[in-house]
Amino acid sequence: MHKSQSIRVPAFCALIALGAASLMLASSAKAGPDLSTPKKAALAFTKGIETGDMDSVKAASVGTDEDYAALKSMSDMLSSMKRMQAALIKKFGDDAKQMGDLSSTMSKQIEGAEEKVDGDSATLVVKPDDKNPPTLKKTGTEWKMDLKVMTSSPDFGKMKEMAPKAIPLIDGFTKDIDAGKYASFPEALQALGQTMGKLGAP
Repeated sequence: MHKSQSIRVPAFCALIALGAASLMLASSAKAGPDLSTPKKAALAFTKGIETGDMDSVKAASVGTDEDYAALKSMSDMLSSMKRMQAALIKKFGDDAKQMGDLSSTMSKQIEGAEEKVDGDSATLVVKPDDKNPPTLKKTGTEWKMDLKVMTSSPDFGKMKEMAPKAIPLIDGFTKDIDAGKYASFPEALQALGQTMGKLGAP
């Protein structure tokens, strides 16, 4: 009997541990972004774009399938820029680090924005002369980005058009860096300017 108990007790403990782990994973999976304030919701939205977390982007906003397709393309472009910058830093070290983080400018702007709340609507003032500031609306207890306002911005239209064209150009430039095509950082920067200049070509 003693031997049987010594076998069963560890097995029972293992089952409890497994059950607790499953509950923790389920709880973690259900946890969404913090949308309790306009700025927190906007940060969840922008960081989702920057990291490719489209679930957070959708959870923190209200928009159409077309809107989210455009945002996914922009997110993919930022991922391309991350890979490019990582390749530049690997090749040229501190010189390339002076460029700053090219893929997190959106969330940094939101962090420094002034939050203005008017009932169930809110705007984030990133720059005083912005005619299309990030706008959010309250749904229940949560704040969400209003993509209808965002997509009306001319800047959004330009990014929407540019992103699909930019991704293959950036990825091609990154492959050239990895292949050792550029002997110095200034040479690489000059080539990058020429590469991005192709976006304006018909």
